Amino acid sequence: MCQELIAQYRAIASEVCEKDWIASIHAANPDRLATVASPVTEIPLSLTEVLPPLPPIDRTAAGSLVPTGSSYLNALAAEEKELQALEAQELALLGRMSNSLERLTQNQSQWNRTNDLRRQRLLRQTRLEAATLATELEAEFDETLRESQYNIRSGNIAAPGKPQAPLQSQPA
Repeated sequence: MCQELIAQYRAIASEVCEKDWIASIHAANPDRLATVASPVTEIPLSLTEVLPPLPPIDRTAAGSLVPTGSSYLNALAAEEKELQALEAQELALLGRMSNSLERLTQNQSQWNRTNDLRRQRLLRQTRLEAATLATELEAEFDETLRESQYNIRSGNIAAPGKPQAPLQSQPA
């Protein structure tokens, strides 16, 4: 009878609200309502008495969205546990990423310091080479100046404004 009534309700559910349908069933079956209304002591039922245990389903193998476990409560606990495991993995990954970022930041600062030292070294090396070249040029200039003064004094080269003395020829 229950299945028949449910089928009838489904057929007219879009036209009649739930309360009106229940009232019509009570009005159509007053003799059955009296036996239901008699005082009955309630017997507490457990979840396994109401719902039979569900066999475990491997969602990854079956590709199904049906919860695993022997009941929906167990499925909820399993989902929460899986979520906590994923959160723990995410936190571990974030920790590794943070450590990597710190190492990269340290490496970048070391690289920048190395480049600064390299530039300073190249600048000092260039200054040293310039000073060495200037010292060598000064020494060469002094040597050339002494040679020129000697040649002027010895008469090999005429001073400006004086005629050059003829070079002495050597006897044959």
